[in-house]
Amino acid sequence: MSSLSPPTPSERALAELFAEVLRVERVGSTDNFFSLGGNSLTAVKLIARVRAEFGIRLPLWVVFQCASVAELAGQLDGRLKETAAS
Repeated sequence: MSSLSPPTPSERALAELFAEVLRVERVGSTDNFFSLGGNSLTAVKLIARVRAEFGIRLPLWVVFQCASVAELAGQLDGRLKETAAS
């Protein structure tokens, strides 16, 4: 596990969702979803939790390509900005 605490609100929220879905105690910004025990089924659960929490539909492939908290937060923030602009 990373010792890097998530610095942004979206990273903190995603770290909590990673921890909840993966049933781990603590998740840092650079922690990889799959290195922490994630798989395709838990990735689907994560996507569902992101949709419930943020109201954003992320495609499943995003978790596989952006597997760290920081990377996924970048994708999420980008989509939140797109939604706000439209």
